[in-house]
Amino acid sequence: MTAHISTDVAAAPLLWVAPLALFLLTFVLAFRERMVPSQTVLACIQVFGTAMALLPMTAAFPLGIGLALHLGLFFVNAMICHGALYTRRPDAARLTEFYLCLSFGGMLGGIFCGLLAPRIFSTVLEYPILLVAALLCRPDLSILSAASWRENRRSLAILAGLIVLALLINLTILPRSWLIVGALCLMGAMIAFWRKPQNVALLAMGLALFSATVSGALTSGASVRSFFGVHKIATSTDGHFRTLSHGTTLHGAMRITNEDGTPFTGRPEPVTYFTMEGGIGRAIAAVRSRQGGRLDTVAVVGLGAGSLACHAQAGEAWTFLEIDPEVVRIARNPALFRFLGACAPDARIVLGDARLTLADEPGGKSLIVVDAFSSDSIPSHLMTREALALYAAKLAPDGALVVHISNRHLELRHILARAAADKGLVTFVRDGRLMDSIDGPRFRQASIVVAIARDEAHLGTLAEPGEWTRVVPDMGRRPWSDDFSNVVEAMLDEMRR
Repeated sequence: MTAHISTDVAAAPLLWVAPLALFLLTFVLAFRERMVPSQTVLACIQVFGTAMALLPMTAAFPLGIGLALHLGLFFVNAMICHGALYTRRPDAARLTEFYLCLSFGGMLGGIFCGLLAPRIFSTVLEYPILLVAALLCRPDLSILSAASWRENRRSLAILAGLIVLALLINLTILPRSWLIVGALCLMGAMIAFWRKPQNVALLAMGLALFSATVSGALTSGASVRSFFGVHKIATSTDGHFRTLSHGTTLHGAMRITNEDGTPFTGRPEPVTYFTMEGGIGRAIAAVRSRQGGRLDTVAVVGLGAGSLACHAQAGEAWTFLEIDPEVVRIARNPALFRFLGACAPDARIVLGDARLTLADEPGGKSLIVVDAFSSDSIPSHLMTREALALYAAKLAPDGALVVHISNRHLELRHILARAAADKGLVTFVRDGRLMDSIDGPRFRQASIVVAIARDEAHLGTLAEPGEWTRVVPDMGRRPWSDDFSNVVEAMLDEMRR
């Protein structure tokens, strides 16, 4: 549940707390003599909620509705499962064994979702699988006799045949509208059979498979999953760009066809947040100009599709620090993205957490660029005063640090400015949302970028009046450190912006 809402619904800070709080609350409500609401009411809500959650169209729901649906369904499922646990509890003499088994089951679930699922599935496919499994935990299913199962064999066989037929139709070239109608029919059948748990479970399984094929999760082969999340490789609706996204965030795009549809074979042009005229592009150009037209050594934290490689110039030594080996494989594959091969074939790629690998890098960097996203979240340990101290130690005396902080939920410029102030550094920001024109067809997007240096003169034209403004640190704030961070503070800053 947590993986699904963090990856496919919203990469919002602290969102993982909600499922955990609901999970613990259901123990309090279910482990009692009379559970409210009753299992019958919960079973009815469970069937309807599962049908809604498995529909492929729910991915387009507004954020609030999507979260309410999935969190509400999680609460109902947990109530049913914990209610079943309570009714099966042994006598008091065996309670220690009972709770030991309960904990062991939780450990198995954690191993499956945390270690096995990322290696087995290319998407968060365990979520719909477990939604179907939860339907099998209904109390009215457990009391069915073998005779009841035999009586239902014929109807179950008919339902299975219809589901197989629906999947075969789904895999044809029928219009998407027909596929949506098919999913709605399966949903309606689930609700109609809600009192027959075997039928409901079978229909839910069919709807889950149907939805997976509609969304391409089973057939496209365009998703790669690692410990750090799901990376989706897709083609834009006009067919001109190949995109790389992680969760709900676009991490790069590359033109693959010209406007006339012919293959694009020229030098790749950085797009999305990484355009030459965007915040990162202007910062790199300004620091390069300030240092005589050439950067000696550059370290980039975060690789993505490799877009920043096309900002490198001849004679410059660029190193990319990336934590996810799957991202490295994607960026190095010329059949997917050509940024590295066409623009910086000699660039080094160092695998591992940047706080550790950068510490092993030689100092004297002309420029350090931090563009490390996990979906829409930026790892907080890359913005602490200890991290700023590391960056400063690895920079040349006149070097600069550029940090990409575009985010839907957090305002980070003041966090960085306060941490930088502890090291005597100055901070400037360019908010592209106020000045950049978003060009959808060309995949150009606005970005928020922070530039930090020991002296504003080291930033060249960025320190001049214009697009960049100096961020005055609030020394009354407690700076983020490896022992302290305040995400709520960043959220409130974004609300006040």
